[in-house]
Amino acid sequence: MKFSEKNTDWLLHPITKEDFIDNYLEKKYLHISNDSRGREYYSSLLSRGKLDLFLNEQSVKYPNIKLVGVDDDFKHSDYTDNEGNIQVSKLYKYYSEGATINVNGLHQYLLDLKELCQSLTKETSHKYQTNIYCTPKNSQGFITHYDSHDVIVLQVHGTKEWEIYDDPVKLPLKGIEEFEKGMQLNPTLKKTLTLKEGELLYIPRGVMHNARTKDESSIHITLGLIGTTYYNFMVSIIKDKLINVEGSRKYLPFGFLNHEDLKKEMEEKLNEILEVLATEDININRDIERVKADRIKNQSNLVLNQLELIDNMLEEKLDIEKSVFRLKQNIITSAKIIGEEYILSANGQEHKFPDYIKPCFDIILNAKAFSQEHLKEYLDEEGISVLFEYLICEGLVEITDTKKSLLKVG
Repeated sequence: MKFSEKNTDWLLHPITKEDFIDNYLEKKYLHISNDSRGREYYSSLLSRGKLDLFLNEQSVKYPNIKLVGVDDDFKHSDYTDNEGNIQVSKLYKYYSEGATINVNGLHQYLLDLKELCQSLTKETSHKYQTNIYCTPKNSQGFITHYDSHDVIVLQVHGTKEWEIYDDPVKLPLKGIEEFEKGMQLNPTLKKTLTLKEGELLYIPRGVMHNARTKDESSIHITLGLIGTTYYNFMVSIIKDKLINVEGSRKYLPFGFLNHEDLKKEMEEKLNEILEVLATEDININRDIERVKADRIKNQSNLVLNQLELIDNMLEEKLDIEKSVFRLKQNIITSAKIIGEEYILSANGQEHKFPDYIKPCFDIILNAKAFSQEHLKEYLDEEGISVLFEYLICEGLVEITDTKKSLLKVG
């Protein structure tokens, strides 16, 4: 099966998104073998060669690149300079001795990983990140542990042996119930498996696991699902409401740690605050928009092929009037009118227009494709020209068929 974009259908194939949500998400592990898709399935995302090139070309510092699976007293300064820059030859030396190379946030540097994370965020409304683990033969990066976010392991090189346990901590909250060494959890082993190239392993947060190599090295992408929980959502709502409750701004009584008789006063004040909160309805639309604004603010702009598009426009090689455009695939947008301004939030910034532009953006944001012809009812020729030039230069749109849009020159 061919996929036009790297979304959940592509990621989970042949498991459907509906099957994954109903039977696996936040419930149990899922192992998808490469029988139905081949060893090269995830090779477009990362390879050993790409990782090697990245480590040698990029000036990424410790701890974004670090060694794991080393002793607690290991000195990470042994493979960095005084400014934290990675000395790759020393990094590889310790790798040859059994350490695992860990690259955090590789999606911030490699386009294919960034596109995957942005595509999944657009589709699922949750955040994603990628961490990379490169482990030599007969080695282990981490002890048995759990994560406080769901992980989707994509094996891109070699094989790795995994042990999957139960979940002594059910759906742990990020930042509150993190795993710590020395926790007495006594997990029960549920499954052992070998993850091969082109295979996927989904592990819900809280499910304990470990992984090690045997006769060959391994590179895998850990795609982290940093989901927004009902807990996160409710805390955000309550914090927003508490801002407007005067009593919540006051100090706790002086001496409240020392005097038992102050507890009664505190209980009464807390109940008063809760009563005020209970009288206010939840505005679900406003609270969802707040989450959406955060997604937009933190979405970095992808402008692949933008340089050529701008050159063709400036050099009059692009027939904009006959071109068919669409909104960039993974852009998350939000729009509002304030006064006489139409404000479009996209690509981490605000774009401001006169309010009469709204009908045009109703088409741009919702149509699968559009051209200048679709906007002639709302703007004159000069207005359309200015708008399209802005959309192109800001990287908000792309041409659906470049060949048909280029003028014949000469």
